[in-house]
Amino acid sequence: FPQDNPQVYELYWSPSQIRARAHPNLIKTQRFLMEFWHSKDPNALISSSHPTIYCDRLRMRLPGDAKFALGPHVDGGSVERWEEEGYGKGRVYEFIFQGNWEQYDPWESSCRLPVVSDMYQGVGAC
Repeated sequence: FPQDNPQVYELYWSPSQIRARAHPNLIKTQRFLMEFWHSKDPNALISSSHPTIYCDRLRMRLPGDAKFALGPHVDGGSVERWEEEGYGKGRVYEFIFQGNWEQYDPWESSCRLPVVSDMYQGVGAC
Protein backbone atom coordinates (compact mmCIF):
# COMPACT_ATOMS: atom_id res chain seq x y z
CA PHE A 1 0.00 0.00 0.00
CA PRO A 2 -0.92 2.64 -0.92
CA GLN A 3 -2.75 1.07 -3.85
CA ASP A 4 -1.81 3.70 -6.45
CA ASN A 5 1.90 3.79 -5.55
CA PRO A 6 3.03 0.79 -3.45
CA GLN A 7 5.68 1.67 -0.90
CA VAL A 8 5.06 -0.79 1.96
CA TYR A 9 5.64 -4.44 1.20
CA GLU A 10 4.69 -7.51 3.21
CA LEU A 11 8.30 -8.65 3.51
CA TYR A 12 9.48 -9.48 7.01
CA TRP A 13 12.29 -12.06 6.82
CA SER A 14 14.44 -11.15 3.83
CA PRO A 15 18.18 -11.85 4.25
CA SER A 16 18.90 -8.10 4.42
CA GLN A 17 16.27 -7.52 7.13
CA ILE A 18 17.63 -10.43 9.17
CA ARG A 19 21.20 -9.10 8.90
CA ALA A 20 20.09 -5.61 9.94
CA ARG A 21 18.15 -6.93 12.96
CA ALA A 22 21.10 -9.05 14.04
CA HIS A 23 23.72 -6.29 13.68
CA PRO A 24 25.79 -5.97 16.88
CA ASN A 25 25.05 -2.24 17.14
CA LEU A 26 21.30 -2.85 17.04
CA ILE A 27 21.59 -5.55 19.72
CA LYS A 28 23.72 -3.18 21.84
CA THR A 29 21.09 -0.45 21.48
CA GLN A 30 18.31 -2.84 22.44
CA ARG A 31 20.18 -3.98 25.54
CA PHE A 32 20.74 -0.35 26.59
CA LEU A 33 17.06 0.54 26.19
CA MET A 34 15.92 -2.61 27.97
CA GLU A 35 17.86 -1.54 31.07
CA PHE A 36 15.11 1.03 31.75
CA TRP A 37 12.61 -1.76 32.51
CA HIS A 38 12.30 -3.05 36.06
CA SER A 39 9.80 -4.99 38.14
CA LYS A 40 8.32 -4.49 41.60
CA ASP A 41 7.64 -8.22 41.65
CA PRO A 42 10.90 -10.19 42.05
CA ASN A 43 9.05 -13.34 40.89
CA ALA A 44 7.64 -11.82 37.70
CA LEU A 45 8.25 -14.08 34.72
CA ILE A 46 9.85 -11.41 32.58
CA SER A 47 13.36 -10.76 31.38
CA SER A 48 14.89 -7.50 30.30
CA SER A 49 18.16 -9.26 29.48
CA HIS A 50 17.07 -10.97 26.28
CA PRO A 51 16.43 -8.65 23.32
CA THR A 52 13.62 -9.60 21.00
CA ILE A 53 13.06 -8.43 17.48
CA TYR A 54 10.07 -6.51 16.19
CA CYS A 55 9.63 -7.68 12.62
CA ASP A 56 8.44 -4.70 10.71
CA ARG A 57 7.64 -4.63 7.03
CA LEU A 58 9.85 -3.31 4.28
CA ARG A 59 9.11 0.24 3.24
CA MET A 60 10.52 1.95 0.18
CA ARG A 61 9.71 5.63 0.38
CA LEU A 62 10.21 7.83 -2.64
CA PRO A 63 12.34 10.99 -2.16
CA GLY A 64 10.23 14.06 -1.47
CA ASP A 65 7.01 12.08 -1.10
CA ALA A 66 4.56 14.04 1.06
CA LYS A 67 1.45 12.05 0.12
CA PHE A 68 2.22 8.94 2.16
CA ALA A 69 4.01 10.63 5.04
CA LEU A 70 4.17 8.02 7.77
CA GLY A 71 6.77 9.58 10.02
CA PRO A 72 8.83 7.97 12.77
CA HIS A 73 6.49 6.39 15.33
CA VAL A 74 6.05 3.68 17.94
CA ASP A 75 3.22 1.21 17.54
CA GLY A 76 1.51 1.91 20.82
CA GLY A 77 -1.27 -0.63 21.04
CA SER A 78 -4.93 -0.12 20.55
CA VAL A 79 -8.13 0.42 22.49
CA GLU A 80 -7.18 -2.46 24.80
CA ARG A 81 -4.92 0.01 26.61
CA TRP A 82 -8.00 1.74 28.00
CA GLU A 83 -10.29 -1.27 28.44
CA GLU A 84 -11.02 -2.67 31.90
CA GLU A 85 -10.54 -6.19 30.55
CA GLY A 86 -7.44 -5.16 28.60
CA TYR A 87 -4.66 -3.24 30.32
CA GLY A 88 -7.06 -2.68 33.19
CA LYS A 89 -6.33 -6.25 34.32
CA GLY A 90 -2.80 -5.19 35.20
CA ARG A 91 -3.88 -1.79 36.52
CA VAL A 92 -1.13 -0.36 34.32
CA TYR A 93 -2.54 3.17 34.28
CA GLU A 94 -4.17 3.13 37.72
CA PHE A 95 -2.18 6.09 39.05
CA ILE A 96 -3.04 8.17 36.00
CA PHE A 97 -6.76 7.37 36.26
CA GLN A 98 -6.66 8.35 39.95
CA GLY A 99 -5.12 11.70 39.05
CA ASN A 100 -1.74 10.79 40.55
CA TRP A 101 0.17 10.81 37.27
CA GLU A 102 3.44 11.69 39.02
CA GLN A 103 3.42 8.22 40.62
CA TYR A 104 3.00 6.42 37.27
CA ASP A 105 6.10 4.43 36.33
CA PRO A 106 6.11 3.67 32.59
CA TRP A 107 9.04 1.26 33.01
CA GLU A 108 7.45 -1.01 35.64
CA SER A 109 6.99 -4.31 33.84
CA SER A 110 5.19 -6.71 36.18
CA CYS A 111 1.85 -4.88 35.93
CA ARG A 112 1.87 -5.53 32.18
CA LEU A 113 1.97 -9.32 32.49
CA PRO A 114 -1.76 -9.95 33.11
CA VAL A 115 -2.99 -7.54 30.41
CA VAL A 116 -5.05 -8.65 27.44
CA SER A 117 -3.49 -6.79 24.52
CA ASP A 118 -5.56 -8.22 21.67
CA MET A 119 -9.15 -8.43 22.83
CA TYR A 120 -10.57 -8.03 19.33
CA GLN A 121 -8.02 -9.97 17.22
CA GLY A 122 -7.74 -6.94 14.94
CA VAL A 123 -5.57 -7.05 11.86
CA GLY A 124 -2.50 -5.01 12.58
CA ALA A 125 -3.19 -4.84 16.31
CA CYS A 126 -0.08 -4.23 18.38
